[in-house]
Amino acid sequence: MTNYGFAVAFFMGNIISWRTLSLIAVVPCVVQLVGLFFIPESPRWLAKVGREKEVQGALQRLRGKKDIADIFQEADDIRGYVAAFGIGMGGIPWVLMSEILPIDVKASGGSIATLTNWSVSWLITYTFNFALEWNPASTFFFFAAMSLVAVFFTWKLVPETRGRTLEEIQQLCS
Repeated sequence: MTNYGFAVAFFMGNIISWRTLSLIAVVPCVVQLVGLFFIPESPRWLAKVGREKEVQGALQRLRGKKDIADIFQEADDIRGYVAAFGIGMGGIPWVLMSEILPIDVKASGGSIATLTNWSVSWLITYTFNFALEWNPASTFFFFAAMSLVAVFFTWKLVPETRGRTLEEIQQLCS
């Protein structure tokens, strides 16, 4: 959904001004804020506020649902990958686009990088459940290994941009 939102914002930015687009972006935030008041209480929260009688009922309702936590339990609880990817490698394409691409190709290069990133995200999303059914632990080890390859790629091939001007970065990348 995040990628879908990025795509919609990108295309809408060609039609309306950025100020109007910024105001439109407030709408989902308000919807989520209102939605917070309708989120059912979790068993943990009920126990914390002293409503023990309702804890068992909430637990019974949750037992019938396949929860995200079940996926990690099936995969031997390999949560480190998701956390590490989210705070590490997940942002690399966006950093590369903004810091390394020269001004004259930033729009087209950014479009290609974004298309590639979204396409790979779709592929991972599409194949994830198949891989999880095949071997839960191996699925997360595979993704962790791919992130490790990306770390080495970034370490060896991506130039350091800290403390450098845009002109110096362009010279490094040409």
